[in-house]
Amino acid sequence: MTLDAVSAVMRRYRSTGECLNGAYFWCADLIIIDRPGIPAIVEVVRHLIASGELEGACSLLRGDDLASE
Repeated sequence: MTLDAVSAVMRRYRSTGECLNGAYFWCADLIIIDRPGIPAIVEVVRHLIASGELEGACSLLRGDDLASE
């Protein structure tokens, strides 16, 4: 996706209320947050956990996944 496409999705989320009213966008193994800082990251991760979407946004790394790096 282009940055413009991600931005358009986040604008739509602001109007629909999704993803903390457009505060973040996620797809598999990528989370984009609209503001910097640890508090913003914590807020988004808490929301992903509460909504049950954390597993979709973040893949679980197994021990053998790390050994190949």
